Amino acid sequence: MPNSPAFDVGNTGGQIELARAASLAGVDLSMIQALNPGQLRWATSPETAQELLLPTGTADAFHSGIAQLTDADRVRWEHYRIQNGDNLIRIARKFDTEVELLRQVNDIRGSMIRAGDTLMIPQGSDWATSLAMADRSRISPTKRGYRVRRGDSLYRIAGKFKVSVHDIIAWNSLDPNAYLQPGQKLTLYVSGG
Repeated sequence: MPNSPAFDVGNTGGQIELARAASLAGVDLSMIQALNPGQLRWATSPETAQELLLPTGTADAFHSGIAQLTDADRVRWEHYRIQNGDNLIRIARKFDTEVELLRQVNDIRGSMIRAGDTLMIPQGSDWATSLAMADRSRISPTKRGYRVRRGDSLYRIAGKFKVSVHDIIAWNSLDPNAYLQPGQKLTLYVSGG
């Protein structure tokens, strides 16, 4: 088996939308998601190391693109204290954003908010595209374990859970040429829909 890397590591230099990262690397958003299953939102997590796994051969283009980003191209955050009479629609209009984005980044279900609470408002030039792409690709999958059964193959498991063979390989750091073993545990990220 050739000793070659399965992925490259890209330093984002700060929080960045996943859609922008995919564009800079010249790959589909789904590829970035497959290689980075811990990144479950529309942008990289602000609490973790600012690195993304990239398909091999894309790091140079990615780093070149990152070097050209301005502060306006990155995700910035504003804190907003909710006032009496505020609702998500009014706040979204005030900050030129979308209600769904406010819900997603603040983990709000429905539309109930309380005066005095603080909302995080993302600011960035590409949030609208990022959110649209995230919605289309269901960026918040459900993590589930799977125990390999006799007769299973990557192809069969991928078909059963409606994911790609490549995703299963990336999520579990598998050797694509090795056989699955009965009892082997796999991690899958499946659509909640």
